[in-house]
Formats: sequence, structure tokens, C-alpha cells
Amino acid sequence: FKTDSDDVLIPLTKEAHFMLIHYYHMERIIDFWKDNGLDFTDVNYKFYYSPNFKLEEKDFSENKSLGSFKINVQMKMNAAFLANNAEGVKSFLIFRNSPLENLPISMNLTIWAHEFGHNMFDKAFTARDQKVYKSDSEKASYRLSGLNEGCADYFSATVTDTNISEIASSLALDSIKEDRVLPVEFNSKDLFESESFYKWGSVFASCLYEISETETKMTVAKQL
Repeated sequence: FKTDSDDVLIPLTKEAHFMLIHYYHMERIIDFWKDNGLDFTDVNYKFYYSPNFKLEEKDFSENKSLGSFKINVQMKMNAAFLANNAEGVKSFLIFRNSPLENLPISMNLTIWAHEFGHNMFDKAFTARDQKVYKSDSEKASYRLSGLNEGCADYFSATVTDTNISEIASSLALDSIKEDRVLPVEFNSKDLFESESFYKWGSVFASCLYEISETETKMTVAKQL
């Protein structure tokens, strides 16, 4: 970066430009919730742009035929919240964009507000306690993930004051419109127990969204 005579930051590379947008989104979201009486400055936040992941044999314990190996992986086309950090620190992962995207997912405010919604879930529902995410019950973990995704979608709808249809602006896929834009046309009776927890989350988010049509989005968000 460099600064001009008015101390305005000017990014000198594409990557710096991306990061400046991410910081801007973060400031907007934190300020939005703070202006509405909810403070999320209880922890420090770190950003990891285009992180590398290392997969090892132990990550595939169910498949005994793979042998000993290590793989470096660099994901594209997404952003993510990482709750499992050092105490007092939470992280956001920002993956590189892909030719499949119309608008880079990680630069989409709707998706940023969704990822920050996971951070809100982490504070409000787990009290920053990582043990809450760990369970011997696969079904319990699955349902918790569904609630987490549903809350994140609803919190995003509250920040953007939309039905999160902008998620579909990043990827022109009919399945995204059908499965995520609120309210979805299916309900819990239409889903199998093993259905994607994103779909279960969409059912929960849709319930909250429909309640908010009479109670306002912020009223419902604060009650969560």
C-alpha cells in the first residue's frame, strides 16, 4: 500500500486491493452490529489470504489403503470462518478467486456477512468454547452445523437487509438459488435426515426470515 496526501490507502497490487476490500467489509459489519447494540470486539481477528492446507494420512483414517502421504492444497472460490484458534483470536480464510465466479465469493458482502455470522454463533451459542463443537455423536454435530449455517444466513440477511439473493450473484447456479435464497420452498418434511446440513440450515433461516417479516430482522437477530 501507499498513502496519498489525504492519508488514503492506495493498493499497489491486486492482492492488496482484495485485502483492502475485506478489511472494509469487516469494519462495516462490526460497526453495523455495534450500532445496533451488539459488540463483537471481544476477540482479535486475523485474515489469511489464499492459505495453503496440508492434508496427511491421518485426515483419511477411514481409508486404510492410501498409504503414507502429505498433500499441499490451495483452495479456490470461497471464504471461511475459523473458530479453532489461539485464545482471544478468531480467523477468516480468504481463498483465491476462480474463473467460475461472476463476483468473487470472498468479495461479496452477503457472503462476508454470512462468515461473520459464524463468528456471532461462536460467541452467542458456544460462548467461545471450542468443546461445544466436539461431540461423540455424529448426528449432534451435524445438527449443530445446520443451526450454525442457518444463523449465519439469517444474520447475513439482517446486515444486507435482503433475502441473501446476492449469494447467487457470485455463482450463477440454480441450486444456490433453490437451496439458499430465503425463504426456501422446502421444509423439514421434505428433507432426509442425511440431507446436506446447508439445506437444514436454510429451513431454519427461512423460519427466522418469515418471522422477521412481522417482527423486523433486527428484533429476531437480537433474540437469537
